Amino acid sequence: MAAGLKQPGSRFSLRRYAWGMGWLNPVLVSYSLLNILFGVAGYVSKKSVISLVAGVVAGAIVLGAVALAKSHPKIGYGIAAVVALLLLGRFAGPAFSKQEVYPSGILAAASLIALLALVFGHFLSRNPA
Repeated sequence: MAAGLKQPGSRFSLRRYAWGMGWLNPVLVSYSLLNILFGVAGYVSKKSVISLVAGVVAGAIVLGAVALAKSHPKIGYGIAAVVALLLLGRFAGPAFSKQEVYPSGILAAASLIALLALVFGHFLSRNPA
């Protein structure tokens, strides 16, 4: 099993999972749900409609990107990376200038993690030498 990391007759390939992007989809789904959750929390706590709309739209776009990545990975993961980069740009400023941990710091950190996971997944998806 160590040579190919796949048992005969098995559909699951540990090597493909570890070196591919199989781990990336749960990370991005969690990121999208966090955006939706924080949008709802902003609406509930401060009656901020813009937080609700922005959180739900950003989360829905990332969920759609994950679904699209199953058939068109470059486009799907590219869309998710753009959303993460835009949200990082939006929330990093208040997180550092005002030293806000909630919600700006958490969403900036989550966006950075999602972006790094996308970059890391991109390089891991290439076959190792």
